[in-house]
Amino acid sequence: MNRDSYRFAIVIGFATVAGFLRGGQNAINPDLIERQLVMGFELSLDTVGLILSVVTLLSLVATTGIFVTGYRWADNANIPYAYGRFAVSLFIAAIAGYGLGYLPLSIIFTDLSILAISIALLTGSVSLLTIPITGLAGGAIAQYRSVTKDT
Repeated sequence: MNRDSYRFAIVIGFATVAGFLRGGQNAINPDLIERQLVMGFELSLDTVGLILSVVTLLSLVATTGIFVTGYRWADNANIPYAYGRFAVSLFIAAIAGYGLGYLPLSIIFTDLSILAISIALLTGSVSLLTIPITGLAGGAIAQYRSVTKDT
C-alpha cells in the first residue's frame, strides 16, 4: 500500500457520501412528500425545506471534500495512468452511494414498481458525472501548480 492510498480511500468515501446525499435529495421531491400522507405522518413545508437545505449543504461539503482530496491525491500521483482509474472509481462510488440514498426512500414513499424505480435510478445517476469531474478538477489544478512551480 503506497502512501497515497489513504487519500484515494478518502476521496472514494467523499464520493459515496456525495452520491448518497444526491440520491436522498432526488428521492425527497414533491411527489414523495404528497405520498407521505398515505404513510401516516406529515411534514410541514418548513420542515421539508429545512431537510432539503441541510442535505444540500452536506452535499456541498462532500463535493468540496472531493475537490480538496483530489487536489491532495494528485500531488504525487502518476497522472497519465492514474486519472482514468481515479475518475471511474469516483463514478462507481457515487453511483453506489446514490443507490443507497435513492432506493430505500423511493420504495418506502412510492407505490411504483421496482423496475420503474430502477429506471429512475439509472437516469438520475447520469447527473453524478459532476462528482468525478470535481475530483479531476482538483487533481488537474494540483498538477498544473506542480508544473508551474518548476519554471
